[in-house]
Amino acid sequence: MTDTSNYTSSDLADTLHGVPHYNFGFHRVDSQFAPDDRDYEESIGLIAISFVAFALLAFLCEGGYLCAPKGNSSQGDASRIRALNRAIYTCGILAVIAFGAVVFGMHHIENDIDSIDTDVQNAASRYDNLSTSATTAESALSGAALEVLSVNTTSDDGATAKSD
Repeated sequence: MTDTSNYTSSDLADTLHGVPHYNFGFHRVDSQFAPDDRDYEESIGLIAISFVAFALLAFLCEGGYLCAPKGNSSQGDASRIRALNRAIYTCGILAVIAFGAVVFGMHHIENDIDSIDTDVQNAASRYDNLSTSATTAESALSGAALEVLSVNTTSDDGATAKSD
């Protein structure tokens, strides 16, 4: 086993641990490193998505800057380039919105599936409890029925013996 008592985390790790962590439901999550915790994994994914969205936005802005007319270009070329710039920018924004909608939808579908799984497990547990109860009740009824039969048989034999 490795001795980690002298371990110090990097400045980047300390900075990222200082960033508030939120899961896909936008609920605050503890920023303590816990790779097996689902909420922590979601919070890291959300931070990664934020960086990707920022990079995409920067890319779109850079593309707009590169597409913008410069110098002595004719008026027709400038208007076509501006139209292309607007189209690229609009497509980028729509892509980010669509991505957000997909992540939001996936989160709700996952919650619904987890809820259904929990309901199925609860139903199975209730079924097991009912079948155990039914078996116990059946055993008790069988014992009581045998007891009643033995009492009836004894009283019938006794009655038969008395009448003879």
